[in-house]
Amino acid sequence: MAENENLSASVRDARSYLSTGGLGEVIGFTSNAFHAGQPKVQSDTDMALALCLMASDCLDAMQYAERLAVALHARLFPEVTDWRPSGTLVGLLTQIDNMTAPAA
Repeated sequence: MAENENLSASVRDARSYLSTGGLGEVIGFTSNAFHAGQPKVQSDTDMALALCLMASDCLDAMQYAERLAVALHARLFPEVTDWRPSGTLVGLLTQIDNMTAPAA
């Protein structure tokens, strides 16, 4: 991704950390703080920026996957009128996979 080239090394390191298991740790301590009634958690700005960029990437991927799933459904299964796109990225990718897999 070209935008990664413009990021500081600390933000690239934070993205790498989050992508290799660190996201689970961040979810864990944030979830603990939430359930303890703490309205805020402390985070370094490079980590916060990395999380925002990853969330933006996910939203872009979801929008693209939904457009693709809707187009594939319209082209391949127009007779199925009660189909709806999934509300999650993994769900959308599963629908796309199911629509494009060869019939058994």
